[in-house]
Amino acid sequence: MFDPSRLFTCKLRDLGTVDAALSSIYAPESDIGAKKIGITKQFLERAEIYDRHYSQLNHFRKLVSDTLRFAGFEPVSDMSILDIGSGSGNTVIPMMTMFENARIVATDLSENLLALLRRYAGDHDNLGIVCMDASKDYFVHGSFDLVIGGYILHHIIDPADAIAASFRALKPGGIAIWFEPFEAGHAVMRSVLEDAMADCEAGKEEAPAALLEVFRRQVRDWKIRSDPNKSLQILHVLDDKHLFTRSYLDRIARKVGFEATDIFAFSAGERTFRNMMAGLIRLASLEQAAVPSWIWARIDRWDTIPSPALKSDLLFQGAIVMRKGP
Repeated sequence: MFDPSRLFTCKLRDLGTVDAALSSIYAPESDIGAKKIGITKQFLERAEIYDRHYSQLNHFRKLVSDTLRFAGFEPVSDMSILDIGSGSGNTVIPMMTMFENARIVATDLSENLLALLRRYAGDHDNLGIVCMDASKDYFVHGSFDLVIGGYILHHIIDPADAIAASFRALKPGGIAIWFEPFEAGHAVMRSVLEDAMADCEAGKEEAPAALLEVFRRQVRDWKIRSDPNKSLQILHVLDDKHLFTRSYLDRIARKVGFEATDIFAFSAGERTFRNMMAGLIRLASLEQAAVPSWIWARIDRWDTIPSPALKSDLLFQGAIVMRKGP
């Protein structure tokens, strides 16, 4: 693995000098030992559990490939890539095979997730791993051809800070791509769940208590994440902090200097809402059979009534391409 120090304005230190298990993972020297703000045990002490639940290399390989094609990105020789919020490698590992000669700097605030990435990556000569806060502007400006963040902005207290840092890190003509959850599609699902709970409370329908509790927790989560006036205290303890809108991301991108922003849905399909419900109950460790047929019928209506174009506009999950001018 190469030493990424020359791409940083701050002094980096190998964490192996602090803990042998973290050898070849670097960190800004001034940050070593500092309290980590806005990140929870799920990504720190429970990193291996998180990795088992959310490692999806094949999914991200296709996602990265499709998005770069959508963006019209042309690889260059001697390419440098900055991966923000790398975790255990969902976007890094695919890029190592897609761009074999590129220098990749992988960053994350969890050294435990980065230790997993280092294990999975093996002795890759062109990979540098740095434990750091994505909001910090530690990079030598104009160093990278491509910035990529796989589901990281919604974990950050103020996503605008990370977007601004990515802009400065990019070379002229470079692009930043992000994969993030959006409020629009989740708002529809929130309405479906709220109506289902209301009908059960009124005695019009029946559903298992465990399922209704999942619905209550999820609705509460989406409500908080959609609130533009969330308190700093809430943001410090939430894992998932935000659901985005097109207008917010476009406004922030333009404010920090990006020339253009393109967004497309990658979750839109014939069974978008059914797949969303299936994922929700899977993460709650419930079986699909726990969902009564009357709820599935309501979900399926949302998969049949909207046109494909409207489903795409609703946006559950989206790929965001931010372009820096020449």
